[in-house]
Amino acid sequence: MQLSNGEKVLGRVVNAENIRQVAEQLGMKNKLLSPEELVHLVLNERYSEQLPGGVTLRCSTIASERRIELVNALSLADRLVAVGCFTEIIQWRKRIFIPANEKAPAILAAVIKILG
Repeated sequence: MQLSNGEKVLGRVVNAENIRQVAEQLGMKNKLLSPEELVHLVLNERYSEQLPGGVTLRCSTIASERRIELVNALSLADRLVAVGCFTEIIQWRKRIFIPANEKAPAILAAVIKILG
């Protein structure tokens, strides 16, 4: 690949599903991506990430709408709603979501802080 300044670099495209494995091989085990990167990957690449506390961040499609879901986070629902998440009962089950808008990275950062 050649950069705009003429410099040539060697690189490889890494698919979203392989990011965790590549990061571990580079000695970056247990390093989280930035909230902005996570939101982008979850919504656009259907990437999922295991967050601290056993909570999984993933993309779910509800009524033809992509949403950012927090799985296994019901015990923290009140605290998560306080930072901007919302809950919805779908098929008699309460689920927690991060709004998929421009506020998502800031809300996700607050969620990660709560999870420790």
